[in-house]
Order: sequence, then structure tokens, then C-alpha cells
Amino acid sequence: MWFQLINENHGLKKGIQEVERINADKDQQLIVLQRKTQADAVELMTLRKACQLQKEEMAEMEYRAQSVTGEINEARDKCKEQLAAQEAAFEAEKTAINNRLHDVLSNEANLLNRINSLESQESYARAEVDKVLFREREMAETLQQLQYKVECLGRDLDNANDVNYIFVHIFTTFLSIIF
Repeated sequence: MWFQLINENHGLKKGIQEVERINADKDQQLIVLQRKTQADAVELMTLRKACQLQKEEMAEMEYRAQSVTGEINEARDKCKEQLAAQEAAFEAEKTAINNRLHDVLSNEANLLNRINSLESQESYARAEVDKVLFREREMAETLQQLQYKVECLGRDLDNANDVNYIFVHIFTTFLSIIF
């Protein structure tokens, strides 16, 4: 009987040791899980903070983009106004040059008529012809100067249109970079 009780006691001790070992393993697993849970909680909090910072940065970037877009629109409108003013000035100059050219051509026709009427007086006519030729040369030079100014104004208008095209290209490129 003693032997049986000792065997039973020994079996129970082994069972208790096994249960304690299993319990210790479970405790270790529980500690590992708790640490993992804490690490996950810290990581989740870190990710939430990072998301919040990114949201704030995005809001700031959107504000900046709107501000820059407004400035670009103002600059574009200003360029359009300047271009319109230059075109108006060009047209006014062109009209003035055309009027001056018409006057020069009219004077030339009048001078030719006068030359024809004065040809009957030989000596007087010779002096008048020299005067008229001198004036014609002056008018030809004036005509060349006026034509040169018209060409320069045309070139300036083309350059202004090129600058407007470049500005629009830069603006669209900038917007595509921002958005």
C-alpha cells in the first residue's frame, strides 16, 4: 500500500511538474504576446501621428498651390494687359505711319504736278527741279525710316507674342508639377 501511495505521489508530482512547465510556457507566451501588443500599440500610435503630419503637410501644400496659382493668374492677366497695350500702341503707330506715308505720297504727287507746270520756264524750272529732287530724296529717306519702324514694331509684337507663349508654357508646366 505504501508502495502504491508512493507511486501515486510520484505520478502526481510528475503531473504537477508537467502542468507547471506548461503553465510556465503559457506565461512566457503571454509575456511575448503582451510585448507584441504593446509594440503594435506604439507602432499604431506612431503611424497615426505620421498620418496626421502628412495630412497637415498636404493641407499646407494645397494652400501654397492655391496661393501660387493665384499669383500665376495675376501675372498672366498682367502680361495679357501689357500685350494688349503694346498691340494698341503698335496699331496707333502703324496708323500714324500709314497716315504719314499717305501725306508723303500726296506731297510727291503735288510736287510732280508742280514740276510739270513749271517746266515751261526753263531756268526757273531747273532750280525747282533740283529742289524737288532734293525733297524727293528726303521723302524717300523718310519713307525708308518709316518702313523700318513698321518692321521693328512688327518684330516687337512677335517677340511679345513669343514671351506670352513661353509664359503660358511655363505656367502649364508648373501646374502639372504641382498637381
